[in-house]
Amino acid sequence: MSFKKPTTLLREAHVGINKALGLAEPVDTRPRHTNTMSILGPGVTIAYKKRTPDNYPSAQMKTAALAGARRAQAAVAKANNILAGVIMLRQKEPAILTQTLAAHFRMPAGDLCGGALTDNTVDKPFSFSDMGKHDRRWVIEKIRKQMLHLSFHLNTGLYMIDIDPTNRTTAAGGVVDPTQADPDEEAYVIGYTSLKRGCGYRNGEIHVNFDAMKGYSANSYARVIIHEACHKYLEADDHELVSATDGKNHSAYAHDGVYASLPLTERLTNADCIAWTAISLYAGAVKMATPGNYHPDWEQS
Repeated sequence: MSFKKPTTLLREAHVGINKALGLAEPVDTRPRHTNTMSILGPGVTIAYKKRTPDNYPSAQMKTAALAGARRAQAAVAKANNILAGVIMLRQKEPAILTQTLAAHFRMPAGDLCGGALTDNTVDKPFSFSDMGKHDRRWVIEKIRKQMLHLSFHLNTGLYMIDIDPTNRTTAAGGVVDPTQADPDEEAYVIGYTSLKRGCGYRNGEIHVNFDAMKGYSANSYARVIIHEACHKYLEADDHELVSATDGKNHSAYAHDGVYASLPLTERLTNADCIAWTAISLYAGAVKMATPGNYHPDWEQS
């Protein structure tokens, strides 16, 4: 089901009233690019600039967006269940969790992560003396809370706005030049801040490049959505490190060489670590786009 955005209807009504009264067209104080919303399925809504001649966005774009959204919702829910089983039900740590923690949090069993942990024992028996300590279970609990938070927000309704970079002439209420846009930019969230924790309405919306991602697998599309949801709902960062290769700052994405050097304390608030963890736990196999297999794993994990 598609319909005009409420802001578009209000603008058209304002213009129509002025025209009927013989007044000049009112100034659009906050011009918006998108004008249409579509409910792709229960709990999944998108916004975009409708273009009739080329039937934009295409059915393929909508299908991919819905599949990615559904996978993102399922992935964070399953990841939370796995983590909760270990923390709350004292279940044995499944092999996929052990492998994922080693890959995306650089904490193989026994490694104290540069002194960040007091203990790193798999399936360590419960002890009151361990309460409050920064051990393996403390890390798992930190990750579980984030997955639970993401699952609550994504599974109670996911809203995505099309980036449409090569056609967008306005953004954030200002004028932009589409000829200077990056057509391959996948997604972003604007305005997230730690002072607004937990309030999704006050943080920036999730923007997705429907055209650039229309060929992504459901897992890869979901990973992008979860990554941006980490910015929106967790205020997680894209932590940066100086690369030994070129001496420049690089964001710690899984496909970049600096990812392996990110310390544990920053991994716990790094969007890519959380997103790839969710997809890995959902898939039952470690998923990761490393520098050596950036393509096709990034798009087709």
